[in-house]
Amino acid sequence: MGLKNCVRCGNVFVSNTDKVCPQCLEEEEEDFETVKEYIYESGQARIPKIHEETGVSVKRIKKFIREGRLVEFNVDVTIECKRCGTQIKSGDYCKSCRDQLSDGFVGRQDKEKEKKQKKKPKSQMYTRAWKKD
Repeated sequence: MGLKNCVRCGNVFVSNTDKVCPQCLEEEEEDFETVKEYIYESGQARIPKIHEETGVSVKRIKKFIREGRLVEFNVDVTIECKRCGTQIKSGDYCKSCRDQLSDGFVGRQDKEKEKKQKKKPKSQMYTRAWKKD
């Protein structure tokens, strides 16, 4: 347990992992409930319309989408992939970018293993034949 400053309001609070104080977290949950209720009542809506009708910031609505919290409502709300800009329903990256990134990560791990194996000293035993005079 340690003292931290809330990234939103700057207040000091006690936490191990949270970056946001309990009050700001509660506000965020209230915003989520507002967005959820609006989508449930109105059906499908675009982000600007949700923002206009609920007063919840576009940034926060996109955060809810990235976290996958609005997927269950089967709404036609999309955000952009952080890497290529393709429209996606949740998360940070589209499937193609996720696959490319994971392939790159796996490839890098393989290269690191190869480097470690090359650096290992070869264990060999050298002998010398002695002649007896």
